[in-house]
Amino acid sequence: MCEIVNFGLLLQPLIYVCNSEELIINNNEMTGEVDDSLCIIRNDIIPGGNLGEFHADCQPSFRSGAPPQIVCSCCTACYV
Repeated sequence: MCEIVNFGLLLQPLIYVCNSEELIINNNEMTGEVDDSLCIIRNDIIPGGNLGEFHADCQPSFRSGAPPQIVCSCCTACYV
């Protein structure tokens, strides 16, 4: 079964996540905020889904002081 996930401003249009265990979207030029609809398919939420690993560019830059490219409340790993 596929779930429609709204990434908010992050990605347009909607992305279909079909029982995915990993979503790796770091090291790119995407910016924006991850919608809460993605967080509810994480595997640590009850009832949750299968998504265990979620990587994004959600860490601020310590060198330049720039804010993170992605605002994410449920990422499992954040990169610059």
